[in-house]
Amino acid sequence: MKNEWWKDFYDEHLAHMLLHPATGDDSRQTSDFLSKVLQLSPGDHIFDQCCGTGRLAIELAERGHQVTGIDLAEGYIAEAQSVGKTGAEFAVADAFLYHTPTPCDSAINWWTSFGYAREDSQNIKMVKQAFLSLKPGGRFAMDYMNSPNLYRQFLPTITTTKEGDDGPTILKRESRIDLHTGQLHKVWNYKLPNGKTIRHETSTRLYSPDQLVSFFAQVGFSEIKLYGEIDGSGLSLESPRCIIVGRRPV
Repeated sequence: MKNEWWKDFYDEHLAHMLLHPATGDDSRQTSDFLSKVLQLSPGDHIFDQCCGTGRLAIELAERGHQVTGIDLAEGYIAEAQSVGKTGAEFAVADAFLYHTPTPCDSAINWWTSFGYAREDSQNIKMVKQAFLSLKPGGRFAMDYMNSPNLYRQFLPTITTTKEGDDGPTILKRESRIDLHTGQLHKVWNYKLPNGKTIRHETSTRLYSPDQLVSFFAQVGFSEIKLYGEIDGSGLSLESPRCIIVGRRPV
C-alpha cells in the first residue's frame, strides 16, 4: 500500500457514505456512554484523536465540554471548522506525533481509527500520544473492532447504497484476512451517480482484545476496562466492537 494512502482514501465519498449518516446517528448515545466511562464533568477538556468531520466532537461541545479535535484529512477538518461550534477547536495534525500542548481531562479515538500502520511500535505511538495528552487521572477511550467476532462472522463482501442529491452512490467493500500477518485487507469500490468508479485499498491490523490491553498497559495506563457496545455491556464473542478504556495514573 502506498505511502500517505489516506490522502486519497479519506475523501468526500467516504464521508458521504459513512461519516454523514442519514438516520440512526449514534453521536448522542455515544456521548452518553463516554460521559459515564470517562466520568466527564461540565467544562471538561476532551482530546478527540482522529476526529474526522467532527461529528462526535461537536456533540460533546454542545454538552458544554471543550474539545480539541485533530485529523490528517484536511477536507474533514475544514468541514468541522465550518460549523463554527463554540467550544470545539480543530486542526490538521498527525495522531502518531501530536499530543495536546495543555493536558486534557479525557481523550477519545473513535470509529476505528487505530491499527493502520503495519508495525506494532508505530500503532502504539498513537496510544502514547493520547496518554501524553492527559492530566494525571484522565481517561482515554478507544473504539476498535472486536476481532474475535469479526473472525467468527467474517463477510468477504459488503455492499452499501446511499442516496444523494444527484442519485445513489454504491460502495462495495471486498475484504480478505491474512492470517500470517494478522492484517485485514480491503478494497473499496465506489460507483458514483455519474457512473464514475473509484477504487481504494486499505490494510488494518487485527488486534485481539488482550493485545490492546497490553498496548495500553505498555504506555502506562491503569484501570483498563473493556466494553462490547455503547450500552455499557461487557465484551464477549458476540460483541460488535471492542471499546477499551484506561486511566492515566495520578
